[in-house]
Amino acid sequence: LLKKALFVPCRSKEDLHRWIKVYLGLDIPDCTVAEESNSNPMEVIWEVYSKCINNDVSDITRLMAYASRDSFKTLSAAVLETLMILHLDRPVVHLSAILQQSKKSQEYVKSYFNRPLIRDYKVKENERQIEYVRYYNAVTGDSITEKEWEALPTGQGLYEKKQTYIQIIVATLQSTNSAH
Repeated sequence: LLKKALFVPCRSKEDLHRWIKVYLGLDIPDCTVAEESNSNPMEVIWEVYSKCINNDVSDITRLMAYASRDSFKTLSAAVLETLMILHLDRPVVHLSAILQQSKKSQEYVKSYFNRPLIRDYKVKENERQIEYVRYYNAVTGDSITEKEWEALPTGQGLYEKKQTYIQIIVATLQSTNSAH
């Protein structure tokens, strides 16, 4: 049941909060964490996530949430990147001004993709990219790993391959040219 629910999009902020607790082992604050900020980490995650799930991104082409240091900004970005892979099968490009800035977020993402259930779908990992593959059966709603799919004696054609990645790039014209 946990394996099947891993890929099921959440329909409420409470469900998403519970999913993050169960699968990522995090209890993201659902309150403003610093009085100098305007952002509630769980609220920001939900706002972006729900718009993406509903394919309603027209009014969030620019979203600004600001917070003090250690107020869950990088952690929230990593959670969202993980959700874009697992719930939306969307590739993610993490763009930062410098590589060192991206590495912290990528550390979080890598730790999530090394957690039980999720790690079985990771097929490649290096310093700047994580690739993920699952095989999805639209009739049963089941998702299986690449190894499980390869081991099937019959019925491979019943599954659709879902493959995507998270890639780190640095904000230079050369590195962003192909990923834009």
